Amino acid sequence: MVAENREADTTALNNVVLRRNIFYRNVGQLNSFNSTGIYNRRNDNATLDQNIWIENGWDGVNAATKDIQSRHVYVDDCRLMLFRENICIRPASEQIQFRANLQGPGAERRDQGTMQNNLFLDGGLHVLLAENDGDVQMRFIENVCQGTLTTDPIGYAGRSVQFEGATNAVMDRNMFLNSDAVGQSFPLFPQAISFWQGTNSNIQITNNYFNDAGLLDFIGAGTGTLSTITVSGNRISISSGNLLQYSGSAVTVTNNEFFGGDSSPFQYGGTDYALSGWQSASGASGNTHSSSPLAASLTIESYLSAQGLTATLSGYMTALLAQDKGAWDSRLTASAANSWFRAQVGGF
Repeated sequence: MVAENREADTTALNNVVLRRNIFYRNVGQLNSFNSTGIYNRRNDNATLDQNIWIENGWDGVNAATKDIQSRHVYVDDCRLMLFRENICIRPASEQIQFRANLQGPGAERRDQGTMQNNLFLDGGLHVLLAENDGDVQMRFIENVCQGTLTTDPIGYAGRSVQFEGATNAVMDRNMFLNSDAVGQSFPLFPQAISFWQGTNSNIQITNNYFNDAGLLDFIGAGTGTLSTITVSGNRISISSGNLLQYSGSAVTVTNNEFFGGDSSPFQYGGTDYALSGWQSASGASGNTHSSSPLAASLTIESYLSAQGLTATLSGYMTALLAQDKGAWDSRLTASAANSWFRAQVGGF
């Protein structure tokens, strides 16, 4: 599907609403702008609500049919979009890419908007946030991201959220669960948060729950320039490896609870430290660390079992594909699943 104003690059569509649609195994790019679910460009005040996105960009069986350009959702040059309570499962590439294209007439426009209470399952990279101009805060809040894959051949294995030239963004009260890349090394390097190229500034990572989703990586290859990154109030657990890595003064880390990891799981300026040495060297403060990781992470299968439903991802996808607007089973929704996930860890 394409939602785009192609007549005048400096104007936009307005107030488009897509609700309770199913996008399934659309293979082959819709156009040169690289999406096989929806390409959403210059579509202001749009609402994408309670839609289901499953295995777009490939045939769902043969990983060789995947393409790095084939995403569930590509949002480009939109203002104030609301992406809410969608379910996104097993795309060929990212689940959603949210950026400004910065090319052609009207290139001064930027993406701003809110992604709230969505459920992202089994992707190489769940969300890419890029090139917003910062005059309105980009908000990624109350989402659940479960399962990043090492079997994905497209080069994004093991990442949950990636920033590329993002300004004035907030990540708050999200859950990041279960990367099967944990414990492995590059290129299957698990990153719950990563930064890539451009200038990433004024980004708040607050009150999130990370359990075996990979480390928080602020110094990976191609990071670009960082400025005023705040990491505060999070619960961060990993079964092995480092919990986070960064250097310099651009990243402020305060009042987080850390669990598990190696004996010296905090890397600062290229050196691994235990808690006290890290806080002394970096200026971080108010953080705590327990050597024991949090209990085994939650899965969509555990949620389905608690509801008396078929407790497999394939069973979940089958049930979702049978949803009907006139008989929408609330147990299958992102809202219901995410509320259950949050309740299992004491809420937010």
